[in-house]
Amino acid sequence: MKRDCDIYKGLLLGVLIGFIAFLLCPGVDGENGRGPDGGSVAQRLVPGEKLHYKGYIFGFIPVGDVWMEVSEGTWEGRDVYRISARGYGSCPFYTLDISLTSYVDRATGLSLAYGDRQTGTEVRERALLFDRRKGMVAYRKRRGPYHTEKEMEAAPWYTRNETKVPEGTNDVLNSLYSARSIGTKVGDKGSFWFIEKDWPWRVDVEVIGEREMRLKGLGTFDVLRIDIRPDYSSRPDKAAEFRGLFGVGGTLQVYIEKETKIPLMVTGRVPVAYIFRPTVTAVLKEMELPGDN
Repeated sequence: MKRDCDIYKGLLLGVLIGFIAFLLCPGVDGENGRGPDGGSVAQRLVPGEKLHYKGYIFGFIPVGDVWMEVSEGTWEGRDVYRISARGYGSCPFYTLDISLTSYVDRATGLSLAYGDRQTGTEVRERALLFDRRKGMVAYRKRRGPYHTEKEMEAAPWYTRNETKVPEGTNDVLNSLYSARSIGTKVGDKGSFWFIEKDWPWRVDVEVIGEREMRLKGLGTFDVLRIDIRPDYSSRPDKAAEFRGLFGVGGTLQVYIEKETKIPLMVTGRVPVAYIFRPTVTAVLKEMELPGDN
């Protein structure tokens, strides 16, 4: 039973972490808050947008849910877009509830801070702080040990590492929304940088197809298919650990609505116990856009 749950835990991590934090992983271009095709920050970050995805293995067995939302606010006195994502899934002996938050400078579209908090059977909390002037990112964690959410919240923060990053590097959640600027036609492509923990990574992104897609309860959409290929050569010393972290092996296929650039479906393979690589899929189930109410 424990082994069955370990496998299920791997699938949950693959869908909930992989498809929150690795749906799409390019960052914006440089310091001007624009994507590869010149799209503005306001075009890719729309306050009031709310998305709900369902995760499946083999296309029909549900394993969890993902919710995403964009809002406006302030952080350390600066006007920001606040991107929030939550993933939840459970099996009889394991529950995973993970929340990600990205604070994005409204003027530049660059990440200022990022939080990653997990509760449920296991608890942890970590953060990234971006120093754009120095080109550094501080990786911070709660100092353990702790075993409950209450103990974690009482634990002090400490800086585990500071990392020099390429210009324009963002956190993975902000990078998801930056990817909406990748292009509008087959053949558009780009290479971008993001950071996870204290590891900067580069990914190659390309629009490789266009088709019509129907989603139950939502309608029929014109979609672009985007392939996401991690460049493991950028950190060969961490490649195996990176694959395990996100739980997704190889290329991800992402289908985005052509007009709004909202991701409608993501599919990839999750390596489980090095034995088999089942296909996992995240499908949009509900969406709320500004002006819908």
